[in-house]
Amino acid sequence: MSHEPPTTREIDAFRDQSDRFIADLDEEYYLHFAGLKDTLDVEEVYERYEDLTRLETAQKLQGAPSELWRFACEGFLGNLTREHQARAAQVEDGLLSPATTLLLQMEVPFAEALEVARRTRAASGRVIWNLAPVPENMTGGMIRDLLGATDYLITNEHEALDAASALGLPPTDFEAAAASLAKQGQLTCVVTAGAQGAFAFAPGGIRSHVPALAITPIDTTGAGDTFAGAFACLISENASLQRALEVGCEAAALKCLKLGAQNGMPLRSEIKVLGAKPPR
Repeated sequence: MSHEPPTTREIDAFRDQSDRFIADLDEEYYLHFAGLKDTLDVEEVYERYEDLTRLETAQKLQGAPSELWRFACEGFLGNLTREHQARAAQVEDGLLSPATTLLLQMEVPFAEALEVARRTRAASGRVIWNLAPVPENMTGGMIRDLLGATDYLITNEHEALDAASALGLPPTDFEAAAASLAKQGQLTCVVTAGAQGAFAFAPGGIRSHVPALAITPIDTTGAGDTFAGAFACLISENASLQRALEVGCEAAALKCLKLGAQNGMPLRSEIKVLGAKPPR
């Protein structure tokens, strides 16, 4: 179905209204996460701007500047999931305890992820943060906040260097970068390095290494996520760091032998190292 391109007046009106919508949404998130408001009422914000987030609005803005049309599409999709946004933001304190292991990555809005990470640490739970994908707007302040709320930081070689660079650290290779991040954040920095295996650096300077399995990969998509999930699972079971690295490496290698990201991830029963007795 074709639509007449929007007029200049309509574009200007949409731009003004969208600015107010974002301001109100940001204020709602701020009040809730700053502890000034118990509930996160994003549904009420979307209801106030109902005309802005309709499918018809997105369709009508075809032909408008691309950023406005994209905003209208995202507004429509956000309206469909507004109830889930509120639920996700209201992680109950009862779910966070010393038994909690929280695994995060960088595709979740950073401010929301950081808030849950801090709450998990406050409850004496463990936070594992996978620094992927590195956002283009990543700053030193973001990295410092992340390190301060994390127990285990997982990166690849390039992400370790990017994070160290954002902090103004001068390392020339990924091992030096990871060691610097571990010391800076007083955490364990884990680096997945493809065929080189996985490395871990403790804040005191102790270095651990598990070699990668010798394989001929078919599809590496999702290997990093597989490693992170398997590693987090073992950490949640209070396994040793060495064993968590071993399981993570084997799981990632098995994933690389199958096509697809999620479909290629192995079952727990397929990981042979789990069948062996852990070292005493």
